[in-house]
Amino acid sequence: MASDRAVHYRCAVVDHRNLACHLASQAPERLVVVGPTPEAIQALLTTKSSLKTAYLLGDASGSALLSAELTSIELIDAFSAFAARAKALIAALKRGGSDEALDQAEAEFSVASVIKEREIDLTQSDEAYRGEVVQLTMQSGLRLDYRPGGEILLLSPGELRPFERIQAREVEPGQRILVLDASIREPLRLAIAGSRKSQQQLAQYHARIAEIYSKTPGSTKADKARRVLEKMREIDPSTGDEIDNIKRWLTADVARPTPEGSRAPGAARDWKRFLVFMKSVGVDENLASLYWKFAVLPARSYRAQEGHLFNQRVVQFVLDPESTGIWKAMQGLWQQVMESVDVVEEVTTITGGDQNG
Repeated sequence: MASDRAVHYRCAVVDHRNLACHLASQAPERLVVVGPTPEAIQALLTTKSSLKTAYLLGDASGSALLSAELTSIELIDAFSAFAARAKALIAALKRGGSDEALDQAEAEFSVASVIKEREIDLTQSDEAYRGEVVQLTMQSGLRLDYRPGGEILLLSPGELRPFERIQAREVEPGQRILVLDASIREPLRLAIAGSRKSQQQLAQYHARIAEIYSKTPGSTKADKARRVLEKMREIDPSTGDEIDNIKRWLTADVARPTPEGSRAPGAARDWKRFLVFMKSVGVDENLASLYWKFAVLPARSYRAQEGHLFNQRVVQFVLDPESTGIWKAMQGLWQQVMESVDVVEEVTTITGGDQNG
């Protein structure tokens, strides 16, 4: 939920392991470190960047351990250059509740109840869908929303394949279908992102980006980004100051691989900005749409705004014979899929513009 609400925030997101490099090349006014790790703390202690504000968000026990490590740094002469900053971090952690000696009667607790997922909207695809919606109420109580033509995996025991593809408008009560709830979405996304087909499509996108970068006028990355920004504003005058983002988009092909060997797409977070960028560098909308659906989205975490396209990718992946190797490599994934099958209890069609706003 927090991630979806923040998609329009103007901020950069980096891995803790890359924080030192980020601070060396950027000068953020405000920094939020979620779940502080030793790598992040080391980067904060040694950076030459002048941060006005840094927030460290973590649990009390982890913060207490960090405080203990920082205290030892403060006491060692060899680390005297970092002593002042270490002391400031210790003070900040104590204010945040890392002091284990704090009397619980004096502490203030803010507890948010865990929201159990009861509805899954698989109608959206980065635009406000307002057409008819087929609502499926499952035996578990979960409700699924699909477009009438949205694809669904129907369990078909006894057949050559365990699932068959049907459209939401064809679903009937009593049928057993695959439910893309929170427990299965991320495992499936990782499997799709790691598939040979997805890796090939992402590699094709990155190859095109490398070609675009080489052909964009300008002697530096910043010069090229400014040139692209001018084109983007010609297409969409409402385009903001995207220089830093454009520099990242133009160099997506050289992004550092993750430990698993995959590479982030390095593209705009939403379709509208991605399309404006693509058009500005000479890629037509049809090809941009293919890049978006088959190279960018599969490499990213699930977002409710992309539920319709995510569902399409899952259906294709589960039915694709080439996915057999993935099932073998990710032990237990197929069992998770089968455990996510549920029985349809009720089917309701909501007219567009009625309750679908």
